[in-house]
Amino acid sequence: MRFRPQKIHFIFLIVILILLIIVVPLQRSIDRDLDKLHPERKLVTAPAGEFLGQFLFGFKDIVVDLMWLRIDYYWDHQQQEKMFPLYRMITKLDPRFLDAWILWAWNIGYNLSAAVKDPEIKEKCYWADVNILKEGIEFNQDKYDLFFECGWVYYHKLKLFTEAAKYFALAGQAGQAKDRPMYIPHILAHSYAKQHNWQKSLEIWESVKRKNNESASQSEVARRHIKKMKKHIEMEQRGETVKDEMYP
Repeated sequence: MRFRPQKIHFIFLIVILILLIIVVPLQRSIDRDLDKLHPERKLVTAPAGEFLGQFLFGFKDIVVDLMWLRIDYYWDHQQQEKMFPLYRMITKLDPRFLDAWILWAWNIGYNLSAAVKDPEIKEKCYWADVNILKEGIEFNQDKYDLFFECGWVYYHKLKLFTEAAKYFALAGQAGQAKDRPMYIPHILAHSYAKQHNWQKSLEIWESVKRKNNESASQSEVARRHIKKMKKHIEMEQRGETVKDEMYP
């Protein structure tokens, strides 16, 4: 069955009206919170429009594409704060859309946090970043991406290396091995070294070397870190303090 142009226009009009009904009050709520600079509220617990998908039926993909284009517009026009309610609705409509989760979290944990000076607000941005990624992980257990992104925030921003190692390890187990980038075991080894767990880091680097024995560059990286981890283990066994700028 083919729709006449008039019907297509009418359908799009209905979709746009539904979105306006949801987005306008949502955006007003977001804007009020922006003035108060409470990122943990405005960016994570904003209303989500749980029933939107029920109204859109077969037009969900079209609506997601339109909202994604609008996000690009806001980015280009330096109106990043207006992107957040759109990210929320996109992830509700299509929770398997990895880029939406990643960019939503990244814009909070990196862009928004860089725009504020208050250390407490910065930390709230980092935790908002983590919470978004954990929500996305619930829908994407078979992909490494969100596990890795979550581990990176723990590692780079929150300096919680035990949690970082946990999520990097999960990233190394998720999905198909051929799809996972080779740097995941590297950052996992670094996470253990940051905890001064030299033995665990050594084991991972040895595994990297075995799996990449045909790659000269990878083998050299692994060999260098294996040598370093063995040195740190020997120093601790002699009761000496390990001093390493990379792993203070």
